[in-house]
Amino acid sequence: MTGQKIRPGSVLPMLTACVWMTVPSHAQNQGVYPLGMSAINSGLLPESTFTYTNQFLLYTRDQAKDNAGQTLPVTGIHSVILDMNTISWVSEDRIPGARDSASATLPFSKNDLTSDLKGNLSARSGFADSYYLPVILGWSWRRAAVRAMYGFLAPTGRVRAGANNNVGSGYWTHALSSGPTVYPDGDRRLSLSAFEIYEFHTVQEGTSIHPGQTFSLDYSLLYAAVRTPAVSIAGRPSRLRAAANDCENRTRYQPVRLRGAVRN
Repeated sequence: MTGQKIRPGSVLPMLTACVWMTVPSHAQNQGVYPLGMSAINSGLLPESTFTYTNQFLLYTRDQAKDNAGQTLPVTGIHSVILDMNTISWVSEDRIPGARDSASATLPFSKNDLTSDLKGNLSARSGFADSYYLPVILGWSWRRAAVRAMYGFLAPTGRVRAGANNNVGSGYWTHALSSGPTVYPDGDRRLSLSAFEIYEFHTVQEGTSIHPGQTFSLDYSLLYAAVRTPAVSIAGRPSRLRAAANDCENRTRYQPVRLRGAVRN
């Protein structure tokens, strides 16, 4: 291994530590949105009550890539586990046709980075950065549903400049997002969803680093073969990043992933 390292935070999603690679670029590799978290049924709201939702997200990789998408000459295993606990509230009243809602996501994160040459480089776990959506407006019709949201990520996870056991990002993030879902068929077994989120990041505590703004686009195609099981194809077609300092835009394409889901 010469001249390059796997950085623990280079591809981490929301709520895990972000560490920037030392290459001549001001653009960050990832935003704080976890891959695939809101891709399925992104336009739907729960029933008018309090709801608890748990999501278990697992990400693994054995390759590292730079900002240009080139594979780096390093080997190892990197895994991230996120246990997302979300409490949602939906009002029974309507605001000019829309239902009002709010939610709070309290995550626990475990991250492990191991190099074939240098062994374990980073192992950390604990309560990570929490995500709050105080404003959620939802509209629904027979063949479509849409949500419009404002939220913020609070740096509640442990973070210390230079440490290798951080589970937080060390900065606040404000986010505007929307999620449409459409039903092409009459019985609503087939649904096409998209999720868009634009992130504004503040300065990281202890480093004076200001991450660039990030736009993420997620999507899914879901078909319920019977009433309970469902199979979906979900992926991220593109991500546009705007660097904070040089305003340079980059687009990265990632492969479509096959996901399975069970719905009631």
